[in-house]
Amino acid sequence: MYLYYDSWDEEFKKPFGAITKGTKVVFKVKSDADTIYLHGLGEKISMEKNGEEFISELKVNLNIGLYFYSFEAILNEKIYRFGKTDNDGKAFLDGAEYQLTVHKNQTSPEWFKGKVMYQIYVDRFFKGSDSETVLRNNCLIHSSWDEKPIYIKNDVGEIVLWDFFGGNLDGIIKKLDYIDSLGVDIIYLNPIFEAVSNHKYDAADYSKVDMMYGTQNTLEKLVKKAGEYGIKIMLDGVFSHIGQDSIYFNRFKNYGESGAFNDKNSPFFSWFNFEEYPNKYESWWGNESLPCVNELDSSYLDFMLNEKDGIITRWMKAGIAGWRLDVADELPDEFIKRLKRTVLKVNPEAVLLGEVWEDASNKVSYDKRREYILGDSLDSVSNYPFRDALINLLKDDISSNEFSKIIMTLQENYTKDVFLSLMNMTGTHDTIRLFTLLGNAPDLNSINTWEQREYTLPAAQNEIAYKRLILYYIILYTMPGNPCIYYGDEICIQGYKDPYNRSTFDWDSDRKGIIKLIKKLSKLRKKMNVSEGFICFNQEKDYLCYRIKTPDNSYDVYINVSEKDIDIELEEIKTVQFSHGAKLEKSRLTLSKKSAIVLS
Repeated sequence: MYLYYDSWDEEFKKPFGAITKGTKVVFKVKSDADTIYLHGLGEKISMEKNGEEFISELKVNLNIGLYFYSFEAILNEKIYRFGKTDNDGKAFLDGAEYQLTVHKNQTSPEWFKGKVMYQIYVDRFFKGSDSETVLRNNCLIHSSWDEKPIYIKNDVGEIVLWDFFGGNLDGIIKKLDYIDSLGVDIIYLNPIFEAVSNHKYDAADYSKVDMMYGTQNTLEKLVKKAGEYGIKIMLDGVFSHIGQDSIYFNRFKNYGESGAFNDKNSPFFSWFNFEEYPNKYESWWGNESLPCVNELDSSYLDFMLNEKDGIITRWMKAGIAGWRLDVADELPDEFIKRLKRTVLKVNPEAVLLGEVWEDASNKVSYDKRREYILGDSLDSVSNYPFRDALINLLKDDISSNEFSKIIMTLQENYTKDVFLSLMNMTGTHDTIRLFTLLGNAPDLNSINTWEQREYTLPAAQNEIAYKRLILYYIILYTMPGNPCIYYGDEICIQGYKDPYNRSTFDWDSDRKGIIKLIKKLSKLRKKMNVSEGFICFNQEKDYLCYRIKTPDNSYDVYINVSEKDIDIELEEIKTVQFSHGAKLEKSRLTLSKKSAIVLS
């Protein structure tokens, strides 16, 4: 027998992708079966037969959540089960179940969709004058901006001295002209609150901007000055753990005699889980320097989310546009929902973006399926699946067709608003630098930490990386979602994992070619107004081809990732909107190796 169904084709499932409760969905299957049942959406549904077409029209009144469906086909009293294969919409015998996301009218702010983001690790971006740099005790200050980051650890691997370069909020203000020239709409800052480390993911006092970065007034000045360029500021919220050297935990008594570690009567004691007081406590991934907090503890909730003077309200009132939630997997869904309500009380147009490394629609953490995108939680998430797939495509580890299927699967699983708001990044403070990866650098585990520190790509690999990086940016800027540049990726900064992916920005870099490209792509992106979905219309392995629809137009993007020239005869004459190494003569399109073109 045969059975054909394709969840990516609206002839067979309409509407495509996620739905709201109460939506009428039409399922159609073509088969020579005698009978077909639809399983997984409530009671078993018998599909109406009309020749070799089976149709089911149902109003989905299921509760908000994820549902997984499949087809049962019966021919000559023999039963067959059909589902999907990985990264494909078509049905196959004994395939996996299809996912249907039912959400509570999940909407993300219109102003945020498709905007260009720029991530800054504050200490490493730019510093104001030396007189503006406030120094703290027991830290290493690099004498030269050009030195490489380093960790100074004790014999058990604990960092005992943090290194700093002096970058601060005032330095970002002084570089707003540059940031604006890249077409940036949103600056996302790594944590800025008082903390011992240079990364600030170990908060010591949520009520203060770290003195090495500036003050609350400096932040408000940045918000105001950036706003004059039309740029908004997003902060990194680290709410699943704090620093052991903090006013709340205070292990080393640098904040007086109180704190949960020293005083069971501390107002912060209930925030933490002590197994054997005081030295054995729950910490983030076993790292004792980062005690975990009880996010749903009433005292912690009041401290963080009090609508009058809680931490979230305080910084929202300083003018920020929203938060990127660190390790969203570690935060209870209920905490995220409450945080969202607090944020929207101050600014109904604020954004809540979560750090999630997988497909966030079906993410399971701590044996619980998460509710990130179902309507009253996150507006967006970090799109690591996109980054991984794009790197693999450009390194020839997957085909163009496989890349397209990964993107289509994400588009099917996410709500439309989330898909159009995904943070599509070049890299982050947690990843090996993009240029290093694209240059076929040795595997991370094949060289030691000092070899990683000194490694730079040889000339031949440098050239490979540069050609791939150009295509990376072209795809990044012509895809739905929010392109996000990790500071320095636009000048080809290299580096393995932390701390080498957190080096200082080279303001004297001669790698300006990518910057010129980004400026062109930013203008193209604003012209395209990427506000609709991704449609792949090519099954070839050597080149990627997709269509982006907008309210007024549609754009066809062709990317030749191969090392050979490709000629394509188009069915209609198009207009060139952007080209890199490709040309169009009437209806004949020529894609030279590693080239790209955008047509309308």
